Amino acid sequence: MKKIILLFLSIGVSFFLNALNLTSSGIWLKDQEREPPRKKPAELREGQRVLNPDDYAPVYLPTDELTISAGKKEGVIQPLLGINAGPAPSGERSNADLTKQYQLFGIRSVRTHDFYGPFDLSQIYPDINAPPENPLSYNFSASDEIFQRIIKAGCTVYLRLGDSYNNVRIPRTPKERTHLSRAAVEVVRHYAEMARQWKAPLRYVEIWNEPDLNRFWPAGMQDFQAFFIETFLALKTEFPEIKIGGPGLAVLSYKMPSAKQRAVRFLEALKENSLSPDFLSFHLYSNHPHEFFEVVKYYRSLLEKIGIRNCELHITEWNTERKPADASLITGEKAAAYFTAFWIALQRAEVDQSFVYRGTDTSPNFDLFYGIFYADGRPKPSAVAFKLWSWFSTYHHKIHLQTGIPVIDSDPRAEAKPSPLWLIAAEKETGETSILVANISSREYKITLDKSFGFKSLKISEIKSANPEIKQYQWGERRVAVPAYSVLLIELLN
Repeated sequence: MKKIILLFLSIGVSFFLNALNLTSSGIWLKDQEREPPRKKPAELREGQRVLNPDDYAPVYLPTDELTISAGKKEGVIQPLLGINAGPAPSGERSNADLTKQYQLFGIRSVRTHDFYGPFDLSQIYPDINAPPENPLSYNFSASDEIFQRIIKAGCTVYLRLGDSYNNVRIPRTPKERTHLSRAAVEVVRHYAEMARQWKAPLRYVEIWNEPDLNRFWPAGMQDFQAFFIETFLALKTEFPEIKIGGPGLAVLSYKMPSAKQRAVRFLEALKENSLSPDFLSFHLYSNHPHEFFEVVKYYRSLLEKIGIRNCELHITEWNTERKPADASLITGEKAAAYFTAFWIALQRAEVDQSFVYRGTDTSPNFDLFYGIFYADGRPKPSAVAFKLWSWFSTYHHKIHLQTGIPVIDSDPRAEAKPSPLWLIAAEKETGETSILVANISSREYKITLDKSFGFKSLKISEIKSANPEIKQYQWGERRVAVPAYSVLLIELLN
C-alpha cells in the first residue's frame, strides 16, 4: 500500500512540475527546451515539423575556389549586439555573474526579459487593483539592482514591459487593463529617470512579449490589442522622446497561416486607430540562415502593405531551433559559423535591432540551453563569434561584394538550400576595410581578393570548429583559406 501511495505522489509531483514547465532543480525552462518525443508527420500540428540536419545543410558548390570583388558602398552596418538577460546570473544561485564577459565580448544592449521575476510587471506591480498613481503599489528593488548591473557593464537597457512566462498575469476587466497600462507608464517613468541619472538614456520600450502565444496572453490577440493600444497611447503621451513598440511576436506569426492572420489583424487594428508604432518586434528560432533574412523581409512588406510607415524592425529574440536540439549548432563545431551566418543575414536584411536569446544559461546541468555562455561563465562558440561581430561593427559603411556565384551574391530565399559561404564587408570613415566570412559547410574554401581591394597585408582573426579561442595571424597573400565550419574576420591593412 505504501508503494502505491508513493507512486501516486511521484506521478502527482511530476505532473505538477511539467505543468509549470519547472525542473526538479527549480529552474524554469523555455518552451523550446522541453523536447517531446518525435512525432510522426500525421501527428504534427499546423506549422510544426521534425527537424533533420539535411534540412539546413548548405548547397554544394561546383568549385572550392572563388574570387571576391568590392563594389560601391550600400548602407551602414548596424551594431546588432544585443542580448536577452544578464549579466546578473539567473536560475541557480551558484551561476556566474557575466559582467566582465559582457564587456570583453562586446555586448552593448540587454533586453530585460526572462529574469524570472525582476522586470516582470506582475512582480513590480503585484496587485493589479492597487492605485497605479500610488508609489506604494510598486516594488522595484530586485529590478533596480539588475538595471544598475546592466548599466555598470556598459550596456544600454532595452526595456520589455510584460512578464517572464513563469509570472504571466493579464488584466481580466477594462478597469484592470487601465490599471496595468497606467502602471506601465509609472514603470517607464521610474527607469527613464534612473537611466538619466546614469547618463544612459532609455531609448526603447517594448510592450509585452509573444502575446500571440496563450502562455503570455491567455485571452487571445484581440484582447491584447486593446491593452496594447491603451498602453501605447499612454506611453507616447508621457514619453514622446522614447521609441515605443512591440509586441515581440512569436515564431508562429511568421510561419503558421492562422497565427499570421491574427498578427495581420493586430497590425490592421493599429492602423485603423491611427497608431504608428516606432518599431515592430518579432522572434525567430531557426537553423536556416536564409530565414533570418526572409523574416525581416516579410514583416517589412507586411507593414508597407498595411500602411504603417517609419517603423523600425527589431528581432528581440533569436537562436537555433530545438525540435530536436542539434548540439553541433549550440556547443559544437557548427555553432560559431551558423550563428555568424544568421547575423550576416540580419545585416543584409537591414534589421534595426537584434537580441540573441540569451546571454546566461540557467543551470550547469543544461549545456544545451539558449545561453551563449555556460552557467559557470565559460563562452560557447556563439559567444566567441559575438566578439568577432563586435569587432566587425566598428566598420560602419557596408560595401557590396560580388563573387559571380548566384547563391552567394543573391538575396537568400527561404525555399532554397543556404549558401555554404556568408560574406559581408564594411569600411571605416578612414578607409580601412574588413570582411566577415562564415563557412557553414564541412568543406574548405579558398577565396581570393581581387585588385579592387587595396592592402599591404591582412590581419585575420579565425574561429575554427568548436575551438573557443580566436586565432589571429598576419597574411601577405590575396588568397585565403576558409576552413570548414569556420568564421574569419579579414582586416585589410595599409
